[in-house]
Amino acid sequence: MRRRTALSLAVVGGGALAASLLVGRSRDALPEGGGRLAFDGLAARLLQAARVEIAGAGKTATLARTGESWGVAERQGYPVLLSRLREFLTGLAELRLLEPRTADAAQFGRLGVDEPGPQSSAASVRVLDGSGTVLASLIAGHRRTLTRGNVAEQIYIRLPDSPRAWLAEGRLAADADPLSWVSRDLVDLAANTIASAKITRGDETLSFGREGADFRLLSPSAPNLDTYKVESVAAALAGLTLSDVHRPPLPGTPLGQSVFRTGEGLELTFTLSRDGDRLWTTIAASGPGAERHAGLAGWVYQLPEWKERGLAPRLSDLTAAPPPAKPASPAPEAKPDAGSPD
Repeated sequence: MRRRTALSLAVVGGGALAASLLVGRSRDALPEGGGRLAFDGLAARLLQAARVEIAGAGKTATLARTGESWGVAERQGYPVLLSRLREFLTGLAELRLLEPRTADAAQFGRLGVDEPGPQSSAASVRVLDGSGTVLASLIAGHRRTLTRGNVAEQIYIRLPDSPRAWLAEGRLAADADPLSWVSRDLVDLAANTIASAKITRGDETLSFGREGADFRLLSPSAPNLDTYKVESVAAALAGLTLSDVHRPPLPGTPLGQSVFRTGEGLELTFTLSRDGDRLWTTIAASGPGAERHAGLAGWVYQLPEWKERGLAPRLSDLTAAPPPAKPASPAPEAKPDAGSPD
């Protein structure tokens, strides 16, 4: 059975990224002696990795290490999702060449290993060290669909020093979308943990709180409120995710400010703006448990547009829809005049 080298990236001191080399037994993925590493000895060299560049389909993702942390350059250094980076670098280090394929450049497009560009599905991948030396480089093409179970993933690739394409074994998620390398999760607080909320939008302030187990609008008083719409304010922080992210300032037109408080005293303050059809916010945490949300500070997040109704509703947004008008009753049919007999 072939032995494999696997790169393991672990989070250490202060959220920094360190690498250690592990050696262990692999699965029986290939027959004895079959398939050589695409990049011999890469696992050890990746200890010096400082930059990952992936380009394709008109997009570019650049993951750069600064000190002990990794960030996405296209999003001004927003933290990289370390589990995704670990998976990518491990897959690159373990990639094995199975079979040589076409050397006809005219056929590269069929395998997705043509020159990357807006009209191509190919992705250019480079990993560099801190001095700019290229540690690994390839063009990643189509993944091969396998119908048999318990078989390792396969992908078509092309190496810079080879004029032909190769079928390789391994998982290599080479995504050129910068947002695919960050965690989309921001806040996840269940509705029943929200004790109160204060939403200020223009000259209108809405105050919410608990009456027993019920989440209600406490002021101003208003008739004909939709209970579901009121409760959706308490649920606004459940599964809150970003659509995009960048550094301040907030773009567009200021929308308002919302302060949510949990029963344990944690306060999350959202300062919102709207830029066309895009909803943006900053998030500040204070009180007990604020340290768990400290990483949210210093960034501007684009949120799904539909979240506005929960995070910053107007009073009119909470009003129940009027019942449909009843159809008018048909006019009674006129009876014929009996009159007098002729």
